[in-house]
Amino acid sequence: MTYTQGIETPLKPKPVNKFQFICSNYLSCFTLITLWVGVELGGLWHGATTLWFFIVVPLFDYFMKNDLDNFDSNRLSNTETILLQLAPMGYIFGHVIFFFVYATIAPELSTSELMLASLSLGVSATANIGAAHELIHKRNAISKTIARLGLLMVGYMHFEYFHLLCHHKIACTKDDFNAARKGHSAYQHLVRSFRGSIPFCWNHEVARLKNNNLNSINIHNKVLWFAFLPTLLLILITAIFGVQAAILFVSQAIISVVTLETVSYIQHYGLERSTLNSGRYEKTSLAHSWDSYNKISNLATFMIGRHSNHHMDPRRDFYKLESNTASPQLPYGYTVMVVSAFIPPLWRLLMDSRVKSVLQKT
Repeated sequence: MTYTQGIETPLKPKPVNKFQFICSNYLSCFTLITLWVGVELGGLWHGATTLWFFIVVPLFDYFMKNDLDNFDSNRLSNTETILLQLAPMGYIFGHVIFFFVYATIAPELSTSELMLASLSLGVSATANIGAAHELIHKRNAISKTIARLGLLMVGYMHFEYFHLLCHHKIACTKDDFNAARKGHSAYQHLVRSFRGSIPFCWNHEVARLKNNNLNSINIHNKVLWFAFLPTLLLILITAIFGVQAAILFVSQAIISVVTLETVSYIQHYGLERSTLNSGRYEKTSLAHSWDSYNKISNLATFMIGRHSNHHMDPRRDFYKLESNTASPQLPYGYTVMVVSAFIPPLWRLLMDSRVKSVLQKT
């Protein structure tokens, strides 16, 4: 598919078997099956989830055609729609269950098994954040509550606050801590994102409380709860399951959060919104996000590769996100690009010429 200078050219929906479509959008849950394999077989199999995500998925992407098919969601019945909307909720519950299964066997794991299990749980926790991201954009309380459970499991509850109040409003501007500058490494981006997002949330919450004639230190401060609840959970895990389980919890949280912020680095790398004569930024368009239409990696991650369409309509369900010729394209799927991002010379070789080309066209 050719990038067409920011001109929106949506690809027409193609006839796709509904049963096949619904089943394929549950592929993300295969990650949970690989965790089960690790629990059941032990040993090196504790690394099955990592193997699936970073070896098997890229291989499938390499041998399969890009996913350019836009499904006509109007063909779905109410029951089928609900079934698809349950996928991210089910994933979060699945990750919670498998974490605590691992917590119960953590004292029996050797050092090498603990490391493999931490990596695999970190991969699963990353998909868990993807599911939570899907749900924080919904308006109903059930979806938001389940999303917060997912974010609690990785100790990153302020993500909802920052993502909705900052990133989606000022994406691809100098004020957006989630938007990576051209030439910045993933390591620079991680520092900038962590430094910026937490103070933003705190300052915004203090201002909200002040408007309600409340002090910043009280039970109504959401940011304090964002810090307190994961800390309490860690204390309980340590007390009930032991130190090895606590190591698993902290490790999977760190791995998933770093991966999340690396994905944010990839999604908007080098893309900037211009300043208009009025002093305001131009409207966010499809040209301000990097898309990837690799079929399997998208299905395994709740369609994060169709990110530009998500910015056009943040509440659109993941299975309704569309491919579009107006979106600049990544050279590979997200599983490959995440690894590449941690090798700055390789990353710049893959991306800087693409950024230059996109900016010239827009």
